[in-house]
Amino acid sequence: DISGTDLWVENNDYVEFHFTLTRPVGATWTASITNPIDFMFDYSDGAVSGGRTREGEEYKIRIKPRRETTLNNIKTEFYITVNNGMGNVEINLPNESVGTKSRYTINQIPN
Repeated sequence: DISGTDLWVENNDYVEFHFTLTRPVGATWTASITNPIDFMFDYSDGAVSGGRTREGEEYKIRIKPRRETTLNNIKTEFYITVNNGMGNVEINLPNESVGTKSRYTINQIPN
């Protein structure tokens, strides 16, 4: 269960998102992170970072730190874009007002 847009992840763990995306039908979607130096997608257990919109399909995305850290303020933003034929449109992930809070911030907990 994810509440708010700021999330925390420990070293050697991951943050997992579940979502459905049905429109526009057959559109290509892509998950992105803004800090690929410190974070990466975890493709284990059927997790993905992109695909095509399909009715009734639930997608799983996992994001994890690349390495352990003792530093504070190691973070990335996670967002999804959909190419609807008019360029990439950023999805409103947390179901807030359109155009606001379209990204989650994932903070790594130092050890």
